[in-house]
Amino acid sequence: MEGDAMRRAILLTSMPSPYMVELIEAVNATGRWQLIPLYENRSSQGRRWSHSHLNHEHVFLDEKECKAVAPYIKAADLVVIGHLWGEACSAVLKQQMRYSKPFVFWGERPGAVRRSLIANAIRPLLISRRFSHAKAVWGIGEWAVKEYKRCLPSVEVFANMPYASNLEPYFNIPRDDEQSEGRPVRFLYSGSLIHRKGVDLLMPAFLKLVKEGHKARLTLMGHGELENRLISMIPQEYKGQINFIGFKEWHELPSVYAQHDILVAPSRYDGWGLIVVEGLASGMPVIATDMMGATIDFVKQGENGWVALAGDGDALYNILKEAVNAVLPRMRMKARASVECWTLDKAAGRWCELADTVLTKAI
Repeated sequence: MEGDAMRRAILLTSMPSPYMVELIEAVNATGRWQLIPLYENRSSQGRRWSHSHLNHEHVFLDEKECKAVAPYIKAADLVVIGHLWGEACSAVLKQQMRYSKPFVFWGERPGAVRRSLIANAIRPLLISRRFSHAKAVWGIGEWAVKEYKRCLPSVEVFANMPYASNLEPYFNIPRDDEQSEGRPVRFLYSGSLIHRKGVDLLMPAFLKLVKEGHKARLTLMGHGELENRLISMIPQEYKGQINFIGFKEWHELPSVYAQHDILVAPSRYDGWGLIVVEGLASGMPVIATDMMGATIDFVKQGENGWVALAGDGDALYNILKEAVNAVLPRMRMKARASVECWTLDKAAGRWCELADTVLTKAI
């Protein structure tokens, strides 16, 4: 790095989610790059995280017009865009081209919102039109990388740069080395109670499991539009085996994970799914679907978890049935081992290395 000066990168991102804040501050702590986020919003519907003081330079675009991004782009060495669409994305791209700044697109696999045949056909054309001049594309997971290679054949550099968060509180959760005989297997669902997350498939699959006499408990952590419907599905005699605990703050999550044995992530579609990584780090085998980016990168069938066919309630039930009879101590060890390479420090280091490479190629 010339003169050992810290380089500056501008990141357009949705909101100060706790995991993004942790990664930004970890990158800044390296002393190699100063990562300055342009947050489009303070929060989003369905995500109720409270925000303490942000210990990094930042801008909330909901308080400023999008044209206010120009000075930040002008002063940057690199522009990183984490959104496909929207007014702010257009404004950043306009200023990026005005000042001829190298830029990277960094995102999850597209398609979480609109997945019709028409949308799937049109989307690659729109992505190509908007981002074909990118110096690099960083996919959040190999699933995303594969899709963006299809959408952006003119881009030469692709890399896998997943989200990351501080996993230490999860690794520090104590786990028994022996199977707990006679105790019900404790399943945890963590996420919004909405259709896309597949929680409407989990409830009948779990009820079928316990009606057959299997010893199990289910906790649902989160809120959402399906909550009342899910509650109404539970027969009176099984209400004691299913617990709704609502939304929990970021710092509360490890204590909830510590009280459970297996994480269930039955999403019909999730571009990444950080809960998979958190669950594995906490020593929980994870049941996740084949339509989640984190599943593809981290979950190995029968070793640290199980891969379910997205949208298939019967397949989910069969895996729940297998899981209640699994040898959990062995799977716990493999779960933790599978994500020990993706600590926050290692993620921040990789981010800096990828950014350095882009800048070197742009000079």
